[in-house]
Amino acid sequence: MKLNIKLISLIITLIIFSGCTENFGINNDDNVVVGKDGVRVEIMHNGLLNEIGENSEFDTVISLTNFGRKEVTNGIIDIFIDQEEYLELDETNFNSVEYFSLDGIKQYDNPNNKQIYFKFKTKKLPNIEAKDVNIKFDVFYEYETNISEKICINTLVKQPEAKTPCIITDIEGSMGQGSPVVISAIKPGTLTNAEGVQFYYDIFIKNDNTGKVLNKTSLKNKISIPIGFKYDKSSGNTRANCRSYFPNGEMCYNAMNSAASYKKQINNMKDECDRINDEFSLIECRKIISGIQEDLDEQESIVRNNDCEVPSTKYKKCIDNVPTSSNSDFDYDDIKLNKHDFNIVHINSVKISSFELGNGIDCNKRFVNLNEDESVRCITETIPYSKKPFPTNIVVSLSYGYYNYFEEKVTIVEI
Repeated sequence: MKLNIKLISLIITLIIFSGCTENFGINNDDNVVVGKDGVRVEIMHNGLLNEIGENSEFDTVISLTNFGRKEVTNGIIDIFIDQEEYLELDETNFNSVEYFSLDGIKQYDNPNNKQIYFKFKTKKLPNIEAKDVNIKFDVFYEYETNISEKICINTLVKQPEAKTPCIITDIEGSMGQGSPVVISAIKPGTLTNAEGVQFYYDIFIKNDNTGKVLNKTSLKNKISIPIGFKYDKSSGNTRANCRSYFPNGEMCYNAMNSAASYKKQINNMKDECDRINDEFSLIECRKIISGIQEDLDEQESIVRNNDCEVPSTKYKKCIDNVPTSSNSDFDYDDIKLNKHDFNIVHINSVKISSFELGNGIDCNKRFVNLNEDESVRCITETIPYSKKPFPTNIVVSLSYGYYNYFEEKVTIVEI
């Protein structure tokens, strides 16, 4: 079972930062969010000591606060316990995967908060005095970075002595974007020809926080949690029973589901590749598909080598008989991240806020792989020398998935 939190050994409140800054809110002058946080996670333990007695219960509260402007509509918390024979989540009331949504900050408002409760149960120790168990909480969500910065369209670049209403300069610093991925710099330049000037902008992007950037396409395919899923409290049957009855069945079921998910990801990425015009982004897109194909081959090999059809079917029939308040095919115990899922930032749009230009600007990439590159170049159409210089704004929108986790051990002691 996957669980994503860090349990603490003191009666305290722990704070995980999807960012670690005290600075947040709206800058009234520029109407932008400042700070580097997306979703900040506060973990509270109700009466939890560093040692927990066997055959006992304790509660954990996850407090989620959105310190950025972007609304979160498809976030999840996924819990993993490394030794379930000693500690388990109370699945009669709680799920090992929980869905959450949070509005972004509005001007003059406080950040939006949501609390999610979990109950854990320790088990009887098998003739040992104490046992350490690790619990891990993963937090996943999709997010955006949006900025608008002042720039100068100076067509008199060949006349350095001419008076102009603005000058072309670099824009540097994270600019207080209220998101974990930031645009750290925008460096302008010019290309001249016989007809006029083209203005280009090298936009530098970095992960300015403690979490990890995820490809939002992979995130959407892997995390599709139905709202309101709960186990029926009246049922004594759980997925744990089914795992016990059909141990190979769970492995086969997961492998077959993972293979289906990877096929879906490949088809979605192929559609995305088909819409790409520049060679660099097309190469990057094909690399992602190649990585997903490796994972698909691995899962299909498990299915073939274990003759999975029958045990998977039996396991599925068992878990289908676990009553729920809503039906779902999602495997709550199997969210897997792979190397090709990380460090991909999508370029939603780059525009020049000017009627004169009509938003005419093209970029050389549709997404950036932060492992290999850190910038995207966007260039305007040719602007005639006869056009008078004028100040305007460049507006940039990025999107990505974001992942953070927190973990610590709990010591279970004999009573």
